[in-house]
Amino acid sequence: MKKNLSILILLLGSVAGQQLRAQQTLSGVLSDAGTGQPVAGAYLTAVNNKSRAITNAKGEFSLALRLLPDTVKVLALGYKGQTHVVKNTNQLRISLQPDEMLLQEVVISTGYQQLKPSEQNGAITSISKQQLGQQTSTNILQRLESISPGLTVARNKAENPQNNTGIRIRGLGTINGSLDPLIVVDGFIYEGNIDNINPNDVESVNILKDASASSIWGARAGNGVIVITTRKGTYRQPLRMGFNTNVTTSGKPNLMELPDMGTASFIDFEKQLFESGYFNSQITGSPYLALTPAVKVFYQRQQNQITAADSAKLINLYLNSDRRSQALSHYYSPALTVQNNFSLSGGSEQTKYLFSAAYDQTRGNLYEQNSRISLRSDLAFRLFPKLELNTGVIFTGANSQSGRDTYTATRYGSRLTAYLPIFDAQGNELPAESEYSRAYLNANADPRLLDWAYYPLQDYKHRDLSTKRQELYATAALAYRPLNWLKATLSMQYQNQQSKNENAFDAESYYARSLVNSYTQVSAGNISYVIPPGGVLNLNNSEVNSYTGRFQLDGNWQKNDHELSGIAGAELRQAQAEGSGQYYYGYQSDPLNYTAVDYVNTYPHYLNGNDGNPTAAPRLSSTVNRFVSLYANAAYSYRKTYTFNASIRRDASNTFGLSTNDRWTPLWSAGAGYTISNASFFKVKAIDFLKLSITAGYSGNVDLSRTALAVANAGTYSVSGLPFIRVTQINNPELRWEKIRQINYSLDFAVLNRRLSGNISYYVKTGKDLYGETQYDYTAWGRSAEITTNIASMQGRGWDISLQSNNLTGKLSWQTQLLLNYNTNKVTDYFSPAASRYSSLLSSGTSIYPVVGYPLYAVGAYRYAGLNSQGQAQGFLNGQPSTDYDQLYNTLDTEGLKSNIIRYFGSAEPLYNGSLINTFGYKNLSLSFNIGYRFNYYLQKNTVNYQSLVSLGIGHSDYDRRWQKPGDENFTDIPALTFPLSSQSNAFYATSERTIIRGDHIRLNYINLDYRVKIAQGNKLIKGLNIYANASQLGVLWHQNKEGIDPDYINSLSPRTSYTLGVRTQF
Repeated sequence: MKKNLSILILLLGSVAGQQLRAQQTLSGVLSDAGTGQPVAGAYLTAVNNKSRAITNAKGEFSLALRLLPDTVKVLALGYKGQTHVVKNTNQLRISLQPDEMLLQEVVISTGYQQLKPSEQNGAITSISKQQLGQQTSTNILQRLESISPGLTVARNKAENPQNNTGIRIRGLGTINGSLDPLIVVDGFIYEGNIDNINPNDVESVNILKDASASSIWGARAGNGVIVITTRKGTYRQPLRMGFNTNVTTSGKPNLMELPDMGTASFIDFEKQLFESGYFNSQITGSPYLALTPAVKVFYQRQQNQITAADSAKLINLYLNSDRRSQALSHYYSPALTVQNNFSLSGGSEQTKYLFSAAYDQTRGNLYEQNSRISLRSDLAFRLFPKLELNTGVIFTGANSQSGRDTYTATRYGSRLTAYLPIFDAQGNELPAESEYSRAYLNANADPRLLDWAYYPLQDYKHRDLSTKRQELYATAALAYRPLNWLKATLSMQYQNQQSKNENAFDAESYYARSLVNSYTQVSAGNISYVIPPGGVLNLNNSEVNSYTGRFQLDGNWQKNDHELSGIAGAELRQAQAEGSGQYYYGYQSDPLNYTAVDYVNTYPHYLNGNDGNPTAAPRLSSTVNRFVSLYANAAYSYRKTYTFNASIRRDASNTFGLSTNDRWTPLWSAGAGYTISNASFFKVKAIDFLKLSITAGYSGNVDLSRTALAVANAGTYSVSGLPFIRVTQINNPELRWEKIRQINYSLDFAVLNRRLSGNISYYVKTGKDLYGETQYDYTAWGRSAEITTNIASMQGRGWDISLQSNNLTGKLSWQTQLLLNYNTNKVTDYFSPAASRYSSLLSSGTSIYPVVGYPLYAVGAYRYAGLNSQGQAQGFLNGQPSTDYDQLYNTLDTEGLKSNIIRYFGSAEPLYNGSLINTFGYKNLSLSFNIGYRFNYYLQKNTVNYQSLVSLGIGHSDYDRRWQKPGDENFTDIPALTFPLSSQSNAFYATSERTIIRGDHIRLNYINLDYRVKIAQGNKLIKGLNIYANASQLGVLWHQNKEGIDPDYINSLSPRTSYTLGVRTQF
């Protein structure tokens, strides 16, 4: 009996011991190694004990352990994984190192829902705030360049109202429609000026590239979608404060890099024009018009008004007054930008909040001023356990004010000169005769007229060309969760943007003085003013109001190996834009006053006698666009291995009339993914992750300026005073939205413990029902020979490749990211005669001229046979050199490329582009640099245009290389300048193959250096302190062209290198 009792006691003791072991708890805290802030939502796993824990908002965890020692694995999204051997239950403090290569995998926002990368098959690029922080621009879109696979920025393109951002996502899918991607901010379409968004307020940017990702946004998502998510507060988080300030400076622009004519050549050319009698008609017929300074000297010397010595002295002054160097010395200054941003955030069990304030100020190279103030509030309240209210308000106030004129603004009459005399020999500022001859005015004008002189260095002080912009962007969402797997959300958005453009010229400005003088009437010795002396004010106001209401159901159901998620919703949206404009004369700001003028009657100009009347330009405009949308999206996953998703959306708009078929446009997508690395048979240890996916679907593209209805402008005829209506667009009941179809094949992988990871995607992008101009029987009505219809189509295809590697780990770390984009496109259908004209290929590649079978920005040029013995440019006609330019042009359009008259080069947009980003880390120091590249594309360089040189004074350095005498054709390709002027030879050369260059180049985009200051232990005030420096726009490292031209800025000034120094602090 005693023996049995002893055994029982031992057994009970053993069990009790096991129970005591089971009660052991390992606790600890996880924090960010860089900022010291707690890391919430991290996973900890005890390998032997098979227990798990998740850190709370304070980074704290508790892990139950039965047996020791054990191995604890730590995983947190955006951080490098860690492994710790635990031998006791002492508190564990772990500092996690951010993993820049994995930060993009944290959360993906499509605007309608939040997804993990494993839950979707679409092509989405996610950019974190850390990546955005590598650059310091005040514009959020500029920070995306060179760090986003599939996203490029167009260069050297003509101004296009359809392409305000210049951004391309996987190339183009439209010809005449809107080229801009859709911008979404905090879940709603953003209609405002993108400059209003403060980059420091942005938490992440997600770029939706394929149909599966973007089609949920419907008829405006065909060019891709950029989803911007701003920073939010966090529940159960202590108060945090942050301050970020930096200063950026850049030098004066390098005007000397422009290929302008030299002063000696230009003055010699003006002398030839004068001696040939070119200016005689102006001198005798319109003597009141200004001559250029050199021509005036030639004329005064001819008339013996000055001596030969005086003439030589003045000409020598002009020879030493190169316009570019003069402007650099007296017009331009270094640019300076200061950015300041302050934020505080926190949260309790029931609320969370974030408030931020930012102020940016820039002084540009011409003393122009830009400022922006941003105030933001983000609040969330858990009203009840199942009911949550989220609100967000962003207020932006931005002001811009013009500075001095650019170096090309000062002209003499309508002519530009290579020289710009600003001061005389005594150092006095010289007036520029921008319109009228000062000598003529002194001799003939009524002395009671206002001073008609223009002083370039002083005049900008008497004008205020400013734009004031205010925006309020507010969102609210009420979310109710009746079941754990179901959420119903009612959300609203309101946006108001007001813009006031004010061009104010005070009474001392040249613009106001010249305008008053021009309409001054002198009769019988009496003087009267049609335009009263004083200033001039031109106001242009615009206002945009948009409203969105949305009801959405979110479901997320999981059981065993099955996961099902989806959304379904309805949305109403209205965007209204209004504008107004007016001129005020006799204006003064203090006391505020103006004088009414006669806008109806006409009056003779004081000098030329031509009748005219003051500009009234009253303008009123109003546009309302309404949209109704129904949408749904669902995804199913089995064993986290097989993933299927589909979406559908139907949009309606008031733009396209009353017919239901025309108003409703169904758009859809579908996708499938196979995560091979999760399959039971897959046993390759070297491969951590491997997934194949395919998606297909349609998204839309709409130009809101087009409609199926007729469009007319109403007004009052200035002569008769009667009302009129002018039809500007013919009605077309068949007009539909454009459709963009995209098929995407994708491979995601990670190998060698994520030492190397990446994504490789191939896509085909097809535009159907695209807008195009086609011929129309204008005798029916409308007085137009063309009408916009859905007559065109195009196709693009390409690759997006993103590779990341962790080359070194430890104290010295090194990560590399390679981005490679390939894209090509061509027009497949365009039912318009212009689309079959091969002469359209002779464009410079700066605008879209569709030709079937060729890229949208195609570059072609005449084959060049050199110069003949008279210095004329020659092409090839029937294989022989020819100067019959009309026949060359006509044969080209009838016979096409087989005529061998032109040579097709390729696209003006790079087929290959991307960047290489390297990041080095050593202890608390981080260094990143970004090298960008663009390959396989062609550009047309500028050359001398004799017509522009003669009539406008716009020269080019190629003038010095022109043919001048027989035999020069053996040394130069530049045609001769002959009188009378023959523009055909010069124009032929300008569109010949000799002006085409390769655009291939490699450039250094930026270098970023960041040092994390070590905070003394026990410092309760400062949690983190970083000092950073940045240099951007560092120039071209290599270019294929031999001319030394920067291909990104072939016909414009390249930006100067900017340098930034800043401090980022957390409290």
